[in-house]
Amino acid sequence: MIDYAKDVTIRAEYRVNDYSITTDHNSLADKEYAKPGDVVNVSLTQKIGYQLPSVTMNDSQLKVKDNYQTSFVMPAHDVKITSYYKPIKYKVSRYKYDSNFSYIRLDQAEATVENDATFHIINRTQEGYALNKIWLNDTEIEISGYDYFIDMKNYLQDVEIKIQYSLIAYPIIGDEYIQTIKQYATIDNNVTFTVTDRTTEGYKLDKVLINGLVGRISGYSGTFYVKNYINSSTQDIRITAEYSKIAYNITADEYSNTDKTTATIGDLINVSFSKRDDSELISATYNGNPLSINNYTASFTMPAQNVEIKTEYKAVYEVKTQSDGVSVSQPTAKAGDEISITVTIKDGYTAHLYVNGVEVTLNGNLANYIMPSGKIEIKVEYVADPKTPVSEVSSSTCTVDVFPNPAKSADEITIKISGSLDVKTSKILIYNSVGSIVKQIDNVTEYNRITLKSGVYTGVLITRNGKKTFRVVVR
Repeated sequence: MIDYAKDVTIRAEYRVNDYSITTDHNSLADKEYAKPGDVVNVSLTQKIGYQLPSVTMNDSQLKVKDNYQTSFVMPAHDVKITSYYKPIKYKVSRYKYDSNFSYIRLDQAEATVENDATFHIINRTQEGYALNKIWLNDTEIEISGYDYFIDMKNYLQDVEIKIQYSLIAYPIIGDEYIQTIKQYATIDNNVTFTVTDRTTEGYKLDKVLINGLVGRISGYSGTFYVKNYINSSTQDIRITAEYSKIAYNITADEYSNTDKTTATIGDLINVSFSKRDDSELISATYNGNPLSINNYTASFTMPAQNVEIKTEYKAVYEVKTQSDGVSVSQPTAKAGDEISITVTIKDGYTAHLYVNGVEVTLNGNLANYIMPSGKIEIKVEYVADPKTPVSEVSSSTCTVDVFPNPAKSADEITIKISGSLDVKTSKILIYNSVGSIVKQIDNVTEYNRITLKSGVYTGVLITRNGKKTFRVVVR
């Protein structure tokens, strides 16, 4: 008090403190510090897809206006502002007035910007339908399969899903043996087809496959209902015909043998033929077609038909020579063949050629003979030039008749002499084919009888006036 030496009045003065204001990242206060009693305005972030947030000030709830504003009176302490956002729940539904709504599968009935929606569409390709269009709230979206995701940030409203299917037009693809009128068909169509008849090619129709399943056919045509032949992987309808080779019969005549009794087109058939002692194989055919024969065998390629094999043989006959000095061009021959006969002419003799007893004219020492249907015997008879002491002038005073002529070896042969005849000076000489005298009649009468062996003989009647030659044939 010494310092003041007077009355002292003591007065206290107070200063109001500023308190801090702390906000989260979604809120902003117009002050960082405020005194108690100050009005503090707070702005909140507008978040799309979220409801108006709830805000607390140190655990006290603040009222938020539609313009995302709120305020409070500053208390006498620090303040912390906290905002809470709740996403809006949007409905996800199917358009119930569309008959296809049952083919939509929803994973959830509600969705938010934090929990997007997914849905699935039933794949109906096995039923013959393709997904054609998808609408979300009447806006068509691109088709990208059957599973879909809805980004709710792009809608921020209830979403209604609508779909549309269309019938699939399947290409009808037939192989080279199938013909169809339609090139495309849908599940509700019937498709008619025809199949190529290949019997003339050697093939029979076994079955028709439609997308791997056996189809029904009648003859070479059929009809099928598309619905029965599609599945989830079907992209087209393929029709194929299956054939197998026809087994044809092979028949052969009694002189032919084949290595097969049945065969299919293109098979190689080997044929062997019988060798016959009395005949020669002339030709062989299958169904009238000639076969090339090599050493009594042949082969051919099986055609698309039954086969009949026929052979043609021609009889071969023996060519037999009964005399020396005769040669033939071949020992056997067929009827109609021409053979050559060569005769050796002996000096001092005349040759007479006989085939089966019939004389054949020689051209020099050769004769060509057409083979008959049967064997032949060739004989040559030689007649010597007669050597007699009488004149070589033929007698004109008498005639000679021989009967029977030709005769058989057992026959009695009569030589009848007619005309002027002096029996004392006349005689008959009989020569064989080599010129030897085999008979001599010295007492010639009107009727002279002899017997001879088989052969051709030359007779000579010798008279005073000359000689008369005649021939006698004995078989």
